[in-house]
Amino acid sequence: MVKYTINKKENEIHIFGDNQCFNDKDIKDLWNKHKILYLKGGIMAVWIEERKNNNPLVHLMNEDDGHIFWNKKTDICFDGYWLDSYIDTLTELKRKMSPRKSK
Repeated sequence: MVKYTINKKENEIHIFGDNQCFNDKDIKDLWNKHKILYLKGGIMAVWIEERKNNNPLVHLMNEDDGHIFWNKKTDICFDGYWLDSYIDTLTELKRKMSPRKSK
C-alpha cells in the first residue's frame, strides 16, 4: 500500500510522503503511475512528460522534508534527447569539484 499523497494541478505538482518519507512501494508507484523518478533519500526527483511526435521532456523536481514539488513558473526542463549531454557535463563537473586532498 502506498502512503504518499499527490496533488496535481495544471501548473504544479505536490507529493507528500507519509511522515516525511517515501517507502519502496511509494517510489515504485510514483514511477509506474506518474513517471516520476525519486531515489530513496534523494534531494530531487525527475518527471518524464511524454509528448506526441517528439522526445519526452525531463522536468527537474525539488524535494524537501518528504515533499516533492514542481511548479511551471520555475520549471527547469529539457528534451530527453539531451540527457546524455547533461550526464556527461555533470559528471565532468563532479570530477572537477572533487574534494581536494588535505595537506
